[in-house]
Amino acid sequence: MASIPKAHHRLEHRDMTVREYEQYLIMHPRWHSLKALICVECGDEIAYCSGDIKGSYFKHNPSSAGHSYCSLYHEGSESKTNESLIRKKLFKEEDISLNFELRMTNGKWSSLITIPPFKNNEIETNERNKTTLFVRDSYRRTIEIPVDREHFSSGEMKRIGLEGFPSSINIAIKGNSSSHNISYTMDGFSPRNQIYSTLITQDYSSGGSGTINLSKIKMFNCKKVSGRIYIGRHYLLFEYGYYGFRNTFSSDEAIVKEVILPKDPKFNYSVYDVIFKNVTEKTVRFCEDRDCELIEKSDAVIIWPPINSIGNYKYFRNSDTEMFLTFEHDNDTLDMFTHSTKYIFFKVDNINAKAFYVTALNSKVAPKEQAICKEVEMLESNFNPDTLNYLFTKGILNKRIDEKKYTLKKNESVISILNRLEIEKYICPNIQNTTSSDEILAMIRYSEKLVPFNENEYEYLADKYRDNSLISNYLDSCLEYKRIKENVKDYLMEEKL
Repeated sequence: MASIPKAHHRLEHRDMTVREYEQYLIMHPRWHSLKALICVECGDEIAYCSGDIKGSYFKHNPSSAGHSYCSLYHEGSESKTNESLIRKKLFKEEDISLNFELRMTNGKWSSLITIPPFKNNEIETNERNKTTLFVRDSYRRTIEIPVDREHFSSGEMKRIGLEGFPSSINIAIKGNSSSHNISYTMDGFSPRNQIYSTLITQDYSSGGSGTINLSKIKMFNCKKVSGRIYIGRHYLLFEYGYYGFRNTFSSDEAIVKEVILPKDPKFNYSVYDVIFKNVTEKTVRFCEDRDCELIEKSDAVIIWPPINSIGNYKYFRNSDTEMFLTFEHDNDTLDMFTHSTKYIFFKVDNINAKAFYVTALNSKVAPKEQAICKEVEMLESNFNPDTLNYLFTKGILNKRIDEKKYTLKKNESVISILNRLEIEKYICPNIQNTTSSDEILAMIRYSEKLVPFNENEYEYLADKYRDNSLISNYLDSCLEYKRIKENVKDYLMEEKL
């Protein structure tokens, strides 16, 4: 039984060496008892062993089966076979792309899983290898799915309907590269130990009552979550019968309301909506018992272009060439960056935010209503106090605008977001430049009165007339002497470009 050089931390969604894990324990001593470490190859639980003589190390827990499918159990180095790489991909994508989901359609509940997307080269390699997935949801049923171009498209989720509501699902991977029994077992439906979230944000208002009435809704989707969850967001709890979670938390800790959904006699569970309000010992322990870590809200937000969203997937049109994202916490922007969409799909991840995939929209996806984006020509904008406003210069994300009034300059635009379905784009009107070079020269030559000229005025006018070399050169000389002709200054300040 070999020592293992690194382990995967399920709460952090990242690999750690022994040294990194020890530093992590210093920062989070109360999480030492959490069983969060799993093997980077096979996904089975592993142990951290502290030793003074041999040094600290990771190792597999002993197994009568001998972990025949995991090379790290024996040799201590990861297997690179096609089957092992798919197994590694599956367990690392759980809660991001490999989801156990519950769906209510026209009053009938069912369950399903989604298989993470493959790239073109992965599909071609596994097709040559004759790699096949075997999904077993009960002792009597196994679904066989070859990993080839007939069954998978690049960047596409694969949804697999399950029989009933299994407590665990086994996925076996077989092919020509390995003779080992390579498999993966994921949790299914075990409501007392789980927290769920809605896949598509429901547009409902509960008013002041203790219930949320969705009895008329036609479809309701949710998925099991693990790892990080955030205060201020809606999550779902399932309870068999009618005992409920109403008295579990104080009003300062969480808001819990029963969700009234169409009744299904074959699914006798009550559904509760919970919003955690604060990180307390009680709320933290409640989440830890369900394999989750409760933290302050933080999010990765795609601010442009308007896109569709289903669960952990964001869909963009094939015509879009770049995407602008921000990482935000309590409405403060932490970071901004752009991402090219030339790749068919990519993952957006951050240690303080929930990870998700972005992929091209295709005809097989049934997204929710496309976001509404209005384009408005406006020189001076008066923003709604509830909007988030972002300034673009020549199409490049420049900064977040916090003031409620902003005068647009040439080559500038503003994206104003009220919510993810109501977005306005303000662009500077295309007004013909009426500035006459002869008129400006006459004022420069014949005006007599000089007035002070400061750097702020210079920066404003230099930016406003950056495409006019005559005015730009004159402004440069005025800045040097801190003086400008009064008539010229008034004219330049008031002129509408």
